[in-house]
Amino acid sequence: MAAHLSSQFRRACIVKFSAFAKPDAVLRKCNKWKINEIFVRNAGDHGPERMFIKPGSFQDWRTMRAVGFYALLTAVPAAIIITYVNVFIGEATYSEIPEDYVPEHWEYHKHPITRFVAKHFIASPQQDYEKMAHFIQIESEKIKERKTEKAVRKMMRQRGDGPWFYTEVKGPPTDDE
Repeated sequence: MAAHLSSQFRRACIVKFSAFAKPDAVLRKCNKWKINEIFVRNAGDHGPERMFIKPGSFQDWRTMRAVGFYALLTAVPAAIIITYVNVFIGEATYSEIPEDYVPEHWEYHKHPITRFVAKHFIASPQQDYEKMAHFIQIESEKIKERKTEKAVRKMMRQRGDGPWFYTEVKGPPTDDE
């Protein structure tokens, strides 16, 4: 009953409002889910002024602020560290190497940041070589196993054997045992 009265009340408000409205005014039902719905109003008789309903820009603003914040959170310390390294440490210079000294792989790089990355994050050429040799060994073992398996299958087909085997099954226990 309350819903019926509220709809009658709404109709009455619309009728009263439309009685005072100018004939060229477009009255539309406000639907908050429709975007770009145009409402025309003739306030002050200066022609139609249009109001476009558009989504708010708060989330866009908030996202861009977060992106800027996290970009600066990483960019500022990185810029400070790079500047410090370039100003106070500088690049390496060439010097004579003693005869009994063998340089490490990261000592061949000129810039200190490149040296740090090569020392702590990148594998040495010797490790790369060992990993590749291990990979090649594993693959060659797989090839040998496949060749052996192929030869065994060929012999089984020739001799009429199958992939089963025979084991003697014990019978039920007797008094002798």
